[in-house]
Amino acid sequence: MLGSGFVVGADGLIVTNNHVIIGARTVRVRLSDSREVAAEVIGAAAATDIALLRVKAGRLPALQLGS
Repeated sequence: MLGSGFVVGADGLIVTNNHVIIGARTVRVRLSDSREVAAEVIGAAAATDIALLRVKAGRLPALQLGS
């Protein structure tokens, strides 16, 4: 399955939708610089359709969230 997400932590935290990762045995992420890396599912919530992933890809440009 394909989906989208965004980097929220320069250390490799990525937010995506739960429906993108549900049932997946492995998760891979393609970064904006075209690298493809394995991702670990840190957490997921079906009620809000949110999932948090972590990749090991060095420092990444992260989205700055407002309050």
